[in-house]
Amino acid sequence: MNDPHAAAPGPSGPAPARPRTTLKPQVVVPALLAVGLLLVFCAAFPRQADAMFSEAQAWVTSHFDWFYTLAVTIFLLFLVLVAGSRFGDIRLGPDDARPEFSFVSWTAMLFAAGMGIGLMYRPPPS
Repeated sequence: MNDPHAAAPGPSGPAPARPRTTLKPQVVVPALLAVGLLLVFCAAFPRQADAMFSEAQAWVTSHFDWFYTLAVTIFLLFLVLVAGSRFGDIRLGPDDARPEFSFVSWTAMLFAAGMGIGLMYRPPPS
């Protein structure tokens, strides 16, 4: 079956095939334009941008804090229910695979990753 996107053969043989992509220009271009305009606005008017984002954050947290708390609670309850059900015993990988790390090591790595990301984004005062 012929590929309608295949390049026509050139004088020195078949032309290289165009790379396939899942990017949709009608999605990517407006998103890049919006982000670019926002960056230009923030760079040109930092005080106004700070005031605008602070006001937006205050509005969202004052009106939707209940939604965030409810969403996190529902998500955690769902995870506990899944972990306690028969789906919590599903092995990831082949049937004969064994975990590479013990439960204690795995828990320590998760804790260290959480502390690391917390310190990266919210460092303690020096």
